Amino acid sequence: MIRILWEDSDGRERVSNAMIVNASANGVKLRLDEKISVRSYVACNDVSLGIVGRASVRYCVFSKGKYEIGLEFGSGSGFSKGKPSGPKATLKGD
Repeated sequence: MIRILWEDSDGRERVSNAMIVNASANGVKLRLDEKISVRSYVACNDVSLGIVGRASVRYCVFSKGKYEIGLEFGSGSGFSKGKPSGPKATLKGD
């Protein structure tokens, strides 16, 4: 689980908890209850998971009762294979 900070379409700051589905050095796939608009920015700051920074939402699709969003970090997520990543997080290609 990771906590993310984002703005909704009305400009209100929101905080959500999301399940990490997949993580790589450049991005993260999350599953959460709220829909986040494509091209919105999301902030993550979880040093223990190795995921830190500001990311752009590349896609948001409704699947299995939740929204799956793909985040792309312009300067990298900070995630590396050696960092703790939780039971659901895996590197792409593993």
